Amino acid sequence: MKNFKLKVFLFIVFLIALVGSIFVYINIDPSYKVYNEALEMYKEGKVREAYKKVQEAMSINKLNRKAILLQAKLHKIVTSEDNYKKALNLYRESLQDYFDKNYTSAVYKISKSYDYLNKIPSDAPIYEKAMLLKKKVERKIDEIRNEIPDLYYNKAVELFEKGNYLDAFEYLEKLDNQTVKTQRLKSTLAYKIGSKRYAAIMSHQDDTTVNEISDALYWLSKVDKSSPSYAFAQKQIQILKGILKNLEK
Repeated sequence: MKNFKLKVFLFIVFLIALVGSIFVYINIDPSYKVYNEALEMYKEGKVREAYKKVQEAMSINKLNRKAILLQAKLHKIVTSEDNYKKALNLYRESLQDYFDKNYTSAVYKISKSYDYLNKIPSDAPIYEKAMLLKKKVERKIDEIRNEIPDLYYNKAVELFEKGNYLDAFEYLEKLDNQTVKTQRLKSTLAYKIGSKRYAAIMSHQDDTTVNEISDALYWLSKVDKSSPSYAFAQKQIQILKGILKNLEK
C-alpha cells in the first residue's frame, strides 16, 4: 500500500513539474506571446494581419506547435482569397477583351481564371463564393468556344477587305479549332499573298533571289485542293520551280 501511495505521489509530482516546465517555457519563449497576438487578430477577423504576426512567431521559434498549426490555417485562407481575387480580375478582364475583339487574350485570361479557382480547396472559407464565380466562368468558356470560330472569321474578313492579307492569315492561325469556313478563307488569303509574290518575281526575273521564290512557294503551297484558286496556284508553283532550278545551276 505504501509503495502504491509513493508511486501516486511521485506521479503527481512529475505532472506538476511537467506542467510547471511547460508554463515556464511558454512564458519565457517570446514566440508564444507573438502567437497569442496573432490568435487574437484572427478572432477579430484580421486574417492578413494575423498571418503576418504568426509568421513573426515562426521566425522566432520554428518549433512552436501552436504557431505552426495557426500558420497553416491562415495560409490556406490567405492564398484562397488571393486566388479568388486573381480569378475575378482575370474574368473581368477577359470579358473586356472579348468585347474589344481581342479574342486570343480573352481565351487566355478566362482559362487562367478557371485555373486559379480550381486551386481553392473545398474547406476554404471562400470556397462557396469561388464556386459561384466558377459557374460563371464555365458558362463563358462554353460561349466563347462555340462563338470564337465565327468571331475569328469575321475579324479576318475585316482585315482581308482592307487588303491586310498577311495579318488576316496570321490571325486565323491563332484559332485552335479550324472550321471549313476558316480553312477556305485561309486558302484564299494564301493565294492572295503567294500570287502577289509571284507577280513581283515575274516582274524582275533577272535579279530575283532564292529566298523570294521560296517565300512565294511557301504561300502558294498552302492553297487547299478544294479552293477555286488551287489550279492557278499549282501552275504558278511549277513556273517558280523552273526559275528556281535555273538559279541553282
